Amino acid sequence: MRCESRLYGVAVDEVDSPPEEIFEEELEVHVGVKGTAPFLELDEDIDVALFTLFAPGKRPEDSDPPDAQAPDPFAVFRKRTEDAVSRKHGVPWNPIRSRASGQPRAIKKPVYTRVINRSTMPHSEVVPWLIQQIYQVRPDLNLSKTAIHTILFKVRATLPENDPVRKCLPFYWYNYGPYSEVVESSIEALKGQGILREERTQTGKSLLVLNSRPDIFCVREDASTVIGRVVREIDPYHMEAFVHRIYRDYAPYEFMSRYKVDFLVPFSDYRASHPEGQRTLNRFLNEESTTPDLDHLENTLYDCEAVLMEESLFEKFNDEFTAYVSGAGKVFEFVREDEADTHPIVKATYASAVDLWYTFAKGVRIPDRGHDEYYNNRLRQWEQEYRASLRALTPKVSEYNRYVRACTRHPSSREPGGRSTKILSSLIEGYFS
Repeated sequence: MRCESRLYGVAVDEVDSPPEEIFEEELEVHVGVKGTAPFLELDEDIDVALFTLFAPGKRPEDSDPPDAQAPDPFAVFRKRTEDAVSRKHGVPWNPIRSRASGQPRAIKKPVYTRVINRSTMPHSEVVPWLIQQIYQVRPDLNLSKTAIHTILFKVRATLPENDPVRKCLPFYWYNYGPYSEVVESSIEALKGQGILREERTQTGKSLLVLNSRPDIFCVREDASTVIGRVVREIDPYHMEAFVHRIYRDYAPYEFMSRYKVDFLVPFSDYRASHPEGQRTLNRFLNEESTTPDLDHLENTLYDCEAVLMEESLFEKFNDEFTAYVSGAGKVFEFVREDEADTHPIVKATYASAVDLWYTFAKGVRIPDRGHDEYYNNRLRQWEQEYRASLRALTPKVSEYNRYVRACTRHPSSREPGGRSTKILSSLIEGYFS
C-alpha cells in the first residue's frame, strides 16, 4: 500500500502497514498541535510540531495570515488528519492508543522540528541549508572554503537539469576552480550565526568545522540525496584529489586541467622536494635521464601549449604563454645539467607560471562556458580586469625571459649577476603582490 503523508513538507513513503500504524510502527514520530495540550506519546522522544495541516488541495498561499481567526486547534487537527487519511486510502483514522491501556498517550516533552518544503523555501535559505546538509552527513569534516564550493558544484552538476536547486547555485570558474559568490556569502552567514567555526592548522590553512548543530530539516530532497552520495565518496584526507577530478571532468577548457593539475601542482611539489642549497650528483652520472620530474614538467608544459584556447579573447594570452614556454624550456635544460645552485631560476620560473594562471583565471570566467547566466551583468567588469591583467603580464614575461637568457648565457657561473638579481627581485615581488 502506498501512503502519502499530508504533513506540509513531508514527502511520500512506501509502507506495508495500515495508516493507523504508520506513526507508531514505521516512523515513530510524535504528533502534537502547537498551542494545545499534548495528547499523544510514542516510544521515542522525537516530536514533530504540525505548523499547518491541510486536506489535499486546500492549502492556501498564506498558511498563517495575520488576521486569521483561530479555530479550535484540536478539532481542526482531528478533522484534517481524518480527511487526509480517508481521502487517500478510504480507511477511517483513529488516534494512536497505548498498547496496554488502549488510551491516548500524552506527550511529555515535545520537541519542535522545522518542516520545510523545497518549493516554498526562500532562495536565500537554500544554499545555507545545502552547506549544513554536508555536515549533517559527515559532522566530523574539516573543510576549506574551496572544498565546500567544489562539493556544491558537484551537487549542482549531478542534479537533473530541471531541478530548481540548480538555479540557487550559480558558479563561475576562477582561481581555485568553480566559485560561487552565493556560496561564499552563505558560508560567512553560517559563521556569523555560530553554526560554522573557522580553525587554522599548524601550516596556517583555514578550515571550517561544525560548531553547533543546526535545526533538523524534515524533508526529502533530490539535493539532499545527492549531497549524501557526494560527501560519502570524499576522502577528507585527500581533498585535493576530489578537486582535481572536478577540473578534469568539468573545466570549460582542456588547458585548465592540464596546466593547473598536471603542471602547476607537480611543479609546486618539485620545489618543495628541492629546497635551496640541496646538491645532486647529476653531473657525475651517465644515465640518459636522472631528472624524471623535470622531464615530466617540460613535457607537460608543451602539452599545455598544444591545447591553448582558440577564441580571440585569449589571443594575447596565448602569445605570452608561448613566450613563457620558450624561456621555461631553457631553464629545464639548464637545471637538468646540475640542479645545484639553480634554486633562484626555478623559483622565478614558478612565479611566472603562477602569474600566467591568475591572468588566465580572470579571462576564463568571461565566455558563456565559464559562468552561469546569473553573472551576466558582471561581464563588462570582468573583461576590464582581464585586459588590465594582460597588460601587466606582458612586461613580466619579458623580464622573465631576459633573466633566463642572463643566467644561461654563462653556464660556468651558476649564481646570477647583479642585473639578473634585479630582474629576479622584480619577478618575485610581482609573484607575491
